Amino acid sequence: MPGETRGFAVQASDTVDDPNGPFTTLVVGGAGALPIVTLGGDSVTITATAGQVIPLPVRRVKSTGLAATGVIGFRF
Repeated sequence: MPGETRGFAVQASDTVDDPNGPFTTLVVGGAGALPIVTLGGDSVTITATAGQVIPLPVRRVKSTGLAATGVIGFRF
């Protein structure tokens, strides 16, 4: 249904955008470096803590980060 928030386990990849994205918000599963690609295509590494909510449009979570596992992505 349009307008519903959907949640997905993020499929981290260094080369391919997540097929369930792009995401409007991420919830981080573990602490450490979280390399992402923004909706606009910029590569950024965020130092994340476990349980941190990142309200940033993201099209890819790279698999090379310490915090790249257990990430949940939300989208409308």
